[in-house]
Amino acid sequence: MEAENPYKSPEASVEAAAQGKLSEVFERYTAWAVFGLGIITFGLYSVYWLVSRTKQMNARSDQVIGNGLIYSMLVFYILSFVSNFVTLADPTIGGILGLSGLPAIVLMYVVVYKLRNRIHTYVGSQPSTHAWAGPILTFFFTVIYLQYKINKIIDNE
Repeated sequence: MEAENPYKSPEASVEAAAQGKLSEVFERYTAWAVFGLGIITFGLYSVYWLVSRTKQMNARSDQVIGNGLIYSMLVFYILSFVSNFVTLADPTIGGILGLSGLPAIVLMYVVVYKLRNRIHTYVGSQPSTHAWAGPILTFFFTVIYLQYKINKIIDNE
């Protein structure tokens, strides 16, 4: 019986195991459509996309993004959206409602990054792979970039 070499490097794999296929959670949908519908609907589709994809991910993930966070984002976003029309009738009330835009944006980014992290965990992605959504591009292109990465992951499954 030979003694083990204490100086030998370990032979364990450090890659994260994938938990599932992303095609089981999301359908492939063109990122250009997300971009175009976001413009046509003045950003409403982007919020819809984020809420619907978050709910789909919550159904499959162990780490659920709370409904309180999602509904808070929706309430602030709706108040901010309504302020654009109220300003025409009463600039003071419209200005006050317009202040809800800042928490809406902050909460949107929180939900976007939480969804990004859940996707990473679900597919077991690592930095510098096709499945990794970079933080900078996620910040600037939010839901369009996430849809692009979802498509890329589904295409490589």
